[in-house]
Amino acid sequence: MKQVLVVLLALITVHSGSLLAQTDVLYITNGDANDIWAIQGGVVFDQNLDVGGNRRYRVAASDTVWLGDMDSGTNVELTLDLDPTGNTTPTGLDIQGGTDGATDGVYNYTVESFRSSAGVYRFGTDWSGGEFMFTVTGNDIVGITHDPLAGTLWISDQDNMYEYSLAGQLLGQFAHAGSRGSLA
Repeated sequence: MKQVLVVLLALITVHSGSLLAQTDVLYITNGDANDIWAIQGGVVFDQNLDVGGNRRYRVAASDTVWLGDMDSGTNVELTLDLDPTGNTTPTGLDIQGGTDGATDGVYNYTVESFRSSAGVYRFGTDWSGGEFMFTVTGNDIVGITHDPLAGTLWISDQDNMYEYSLAGQLLGQFAHAGSRGSLA
């Protein structure tokens, strides 16, 4: 019995890294360079360097990947392997910033970046159209993500994480370790 327990513990120890490894594909953009990478299990398995455009930061992935243009311009669609499909849409709104994006599968969301008072906007899943939703306040706002379980938006700034209803009601907040960043 003792040997069986040791073997089981050894197997669990050997495979625990693979049990906890990232299994979903992450799409990461470098908007200033207009680059995008696909990463799975901590390994870059695909990349598209220079997808063109102007500061493509916002990304939303479902059946395809849509890159939103931070400034006014054209959004581009890529396959999940990061090959251009040839489909494009106009940005829809000329907003200030928008370095991060979120999706709920029906809409894409962004927040004006690097502001103390910023608008939250909703777009089509291809970053087309666009409408103002509500204003948020903070210290150097940059990140946004959609919480599918609560149906809310999380927005980050230099110091805090904020949870908002889709109607713009602040539901809660907490401090984080400082520095701005995007959310997922």
